[in-house]
Amino acid sequence: MRAGLTQLRGGPGTGKTLLLRLLAGQVPATRGILRIHGVSAADAPDDYLRQVFWTEPGSCAVDALDAVTPTAYLDSISRAYPCFDQRQIAPLVDDFSLQDHMFKPVHMLSTGTKRKVLLTAAFASGATLTLLDEPYAAPDKPSANALEARLGDAARQRTRTWLVAHHGQVCDAPLAGVIDLDTWQQAA
Repeated sequence: MRAGLTQLRGGPGTGKTLLLRLLAGQVPATRGILRIHGVSAADAPDDYLRQVFWTEPGSCAVDALDAVTPTAYLDSISRAYPCFDQRQIAPLVDDFSLQDHMFKPVHMLSTGTKRKVLLTAAFASGATLTLLDEPYAAPDKPSANALEARLGDAARQRTRTWLVAHHGQVCDAPLAGVIDLDTWQQAA
């Protein structure tokens, strides 16, 4: 994949989330090699994972965050990703209207607010590869507009690659590519 924003499309059950999990190192590859900047997921999994941001909103990993605050979660992400951009946090908190939620335990947040915290972490992570699964699933209209603008910025990036699973239009900016699993499965 090239730098910028690539859209991953496909109907229910086509494997969008499975592909994201595979790239995130959560599902073992049965063939081929996952490699980013020469780092193999099989040979150096920790180094590989420091280059990939992935959080599945419905996973038990998110449930494990219930006792922490968004501020504490973002602090842990800043330590996990070497290119984390702390300067992005305040604008992202504003974009996603998180000001009143940053010091509440995550378990007190709505599903939409939890997703906005995860999106804040994704945009600030600085990860070489950022994987987003249906990012438009729960945000309110102002946050969806902010997300679209941020994804438009991501589409123009030349140092980061974004793979976004979404059934509709991701943003108005030109995409680096489209992976259509419906078409791929028909051809396979």
